[in-house]
Amino acid sequence: MDKGKFIVFEGIDGCGKGTQISLTAEYLFNREKSRDIILTREPWNSDYGEMMREILNQDKDPIEKGERCLELYTNDRLDHTRRINGWVKEGNIVISDRYYYSNLAYQQAQGVNIEKIIKSNQYFPIPDLALWIDIPTRTALERMSGRENKEKFENEKFLRKVNLNYFHMPKVLESLNDLRSLNDLYKIDYKEKLTRINGNDTKENVFKRILPELEKIL
Repeated sequence: MDKGKFIVFEGIDGCGKGTQISLTAEYLFNREKSRDIILTREPWNSDYGEMMREILNQDKDPIEKGERCLELYTNDRLDHTRRINGWVKEGNIVISDRYYYSNLAYQQAQGVNIEKIIKSNQYFPIPDLALWIDIPTRTALERMSGRENKEKFENEKFLRKVNLNYFHMPKVLESLNDLRSLNDLYKIDYKEKLTRINGNDTKENVFKRILPELEKIL
């Protein structure tokens, strides 16, 4: 069987990633009948991921523990990517809710040095497709208003910073690619891309924008 695919969905909390992941999985399940569709997320279920979830659920200040968050996420990702590599090698299509792009956006907003974040993530596999569901911060917060328990990062001022970091991600990814090329990790001509998808619309229209990006890699 041919090698599988690795797809990542990104965006601030409340952007609609979960809905679009479900629609994507359903579409791929019907289109790619010879492949399994595997859904996963970060934090993963390692011990580091469980510690990260405790911070997300218990902490109130979104800025605190930025260095600790980066440490836990990257250690959790070491185990997660081993699983992802195995699934893809077996020919499966893996869809992940968040990946290292979230570190580049969220931990930067927490005040962690961007060069440190880049160096911490240079060795992880590059997705075949990375999609950023972009919506206004206020809209995302309105969608989350019915939740009983707010997580650490569900703060308007903080999420505005995160959204801005996603907007400037192309420049950050250039630095990440330069570092990989310097270390001979990947071909120098490879250009990693985080594709922006306008998520401020009906779920059906948002998925229509995602569909051509999926077809490019299948």
